[in-house]
Amino acid sequence: MELEPHGLVGWFGDAYGATAFGLGGRASIPIVQNGFIKSINNSVGITFGLDLLFYGSCYYHGSCSATSLELPVAMQWNFFVAQHWSVFGEPGLYIYHAFLPDCPAGLPCPTATGVLPAFWAGGRYHISDSVSLTMRIGYPTFSFGVSFFL
Repeated sequence: MELEPHGLVGWFGDAYGATAFGLGGRASIPIVQNGFIKSINNSVGITFGLDLLFYGSCYYHGSCSATSLELPVAMQWNFFVAQHWSVFGEPGLYIYHAFLPDCPAGLPCPTATGVLPAFWAGGRYHISDSVSLTMRIGYPTFSFGVSFFL
């Protein structure tokens, strides 16, 4: 099992279309070693997490902010390419709940909840058998964190 706390940058606002910054975490559970391609060193697992993003503005009015709670769930396909390096792809989806705490005068404060497709690609630099630096980029976020393998 892998646990990964990380920092986030969100550039595709699920409800608000602005750049966001936040914190989150992922847990990944391996399902099968040497998964889809038996001749190479790869594994397949499921990854899920909780991310909290803070938007400094919103696209329909510049003087509001937004907060989004996101729950990503994806299949993680890992490829072990060198002694200290692995790469992965993660097709999946994310459930979000976003809200505006400070609406401009006269505008309603909307909330938005939904499910959208997601995709990430990333890599790990394995410092040891139990710790790695992990970076992931895709839709809807970029993250950088430290993974702990249990």
